[in-house]
Amino acid sequence: LRRKERLRAAARIRRIYADLMDLCCELGQPRPESVTPLEFMPAATVVFPSLDDDLEEITTSYMRVRYGELPETHQEVALVETAWKRISDQGLLMKKQARAQK
Repeated sequence: LRRKERLRAAARIRRIYADLMDLCCELGQPRPESVTPLEFMPAATVVFPSLDDDLEEITTSYMRVRYGELPETHQEVALVETAWKRISDQGLLMKKQARAQK
């Protein structure tokens, strides 16, 4: 990736992580401000127990971007986007099930 593409990719990873945090909050597991992304991983795994590898992919990529590394390849970004798609789909299903139970 060229520099401009790497900056856009980093922004995309930050957006995905923010969307993940919003989804966790919507599902009753918000991340407290005092808890780091790595410390929050076990709580997120409780929400999405079968998607722990995806949670780790997103969190690890976010941490690298957060501390100044930029994605090097399209594959890095694609892995994060694929992980987010699986988590997002599962979250939508969970929200639908919760609404149906009301």
